[in-house]
Amino acid sequence: MSLPTLPRYPGRGLLTGVLNTGEPFVVYYLTGRSPASRGRRIEVHGDQVVVVPTSGVVGEDPLRYYTCFRQSSNFAVVGNGAHVEEIFKQRKAGLDFLTALSRYSYEPDGPIFTPRIVAEASYGKEPAIVAAGACRRVARDATAIDCLVLPSSPNGVAISLRTYDSDGRTIESNGRPELVTAISTLEELAVRTWQGLEVDFRVALFATTLPLTQQATIFH
Repeated sequence: MSLPTLPRYPGRGLLTGVLNTGEPFVVYYLTGRSPASRGRRIEVHGDQVVVVPTSGVVGEDPLRYYTCFRQSSNFAVVGNGAHVEEIFKQRKAGLDFLTALSRYSYEPDGPIFTPRIVAEASYGKEPAIVAAGACRRVARDATAIDCLVLPSSPNGVAISLRTYDSDGRTIESNGRPELVTAISTLEELAVRTWQGLEVDFRVALFATTLPLTQQATIFH
């Protein structure tokens, strides 16, 4: 296993796992083709991370502007839309990850029908539990739920998940979690992921060990 070779246009993506040092982490990145999609940035607001427009005007499009990260006292949730906040609340209420994920479908952005991707990582206890999954369209009005759970996540292993496999022109959905080898430091992982994104499309990247600290890495 190794870090995934990303397509020219992967859409939105994440990695979550445990570094070789034993620290759980999350990485979330954005790419974009249109001016509106490229005109975004990632900001840390307390214990949550949000995707906002660079114009400073509050966005009203929940498929483009949303909370991409939330954390509690012992777990964090990261993903590509409004479902992050909703799944976070359901998990705090005691619902298991797969059941919470199964309540959703793909995004209503036809003809692309972007997968909803989300991941969770625990912290503050050993071993860390890591999970990632997606709701993707497989036929008209039909959703497939792909989920990968590592109940005893070993050091140096992560789950990678992205919305698209695309050359930047034709969009093909992905939404299938895969195991990869994590890097020994968060900085190296963030830099290698950022450098692996096509310059013409990359927008922003957020990376942190868990729990979230003010030293989180953000690239624009």
